[in-house]
Parts: sequence; C-alpha cells; structure tokens
Amino acid sequence: AEPKNPVKIFFDGKEYTLNRFFMYKEDPTITRIAPLDTILEGGRILTVTGTELQSVKQPKMFAYVPMLSGIYYPTNTTLCQVMNNFVMKCPTPPLVDSLKNIIRSKRAEQTDHKVPPVKIVQIGFIMDGV
Repeated sequence: AEPKNPVKIFFDGKEYTLNRFFMYKEDPTITRIAPLDTILEGGRILTVTGTELQSVKQPKMFAYVPMLSGIYYPTNTTLCQVMNNFVMKCPTPPLVDSLKNIIRSKRAEQTDHKVPPVKIVQIGFIMDGV
C-alpha cells in the first residue's frame, strides 16, 4: 500500500489540515513501443510499455508525419487502453489524411524533384496533461 498523507495548508501564518488525503504518484514514462511499424490506414495495435501508466485516466496516441517543408503534420488521436501499470495498447492513427496534406504541399511548392515515400513518423502521447 502506498502511503497517504493529509494535505496541510499554511495561510497567514496558520496551519490548516484538510480532511482529505493526498497521494503523490510519479509521472508516467514510456520505455518501449512495439512493433515499430504501421499501415497507412491505421488501426495496428501497438504495445506500449512503461511505468505509472495507470495514473493516466485516458491516454491518447498520435503521429507526426513529416511534410516537405520540414514541418511535422499531426494526425488525429486514437484512444489507448491501459492494461496495467506497465502496459497499454494503442491503435495507430490513420496516416492517409496527413499524406494528402504532403501531396498538397508538394503541389504548392511546384518542385521538380520527386517526393520520397514517408518511412518515418514520430509518435506522441497525450497523458491527461502530464
């Protein structure tokens, strides 16, 4: 069992103790994501391992797709399912809409060079504002 401590407030030189308890938890960390590949349509389930994952009420995952300008375009988020304090499962977001923006970006730049296929995207997580 984790220790719980009463919340004490110091105000105008006086100490007040609330009738509620406070429990400090470390921020969640992510140590591994597998597999490291996805499909354009999204939906592939990734296993995310880390610590303190149960402290997050509704974790979400998204990807950043690189555009020609060097700017990364974020995808929509997907909802992850926390399995226990060390593992959560996250479906990959669809990359198709993001790739449409890359094509639009290429047309706007009107360059003659060919756009290399997107092979690497960055993954991000929204952990309840943590």
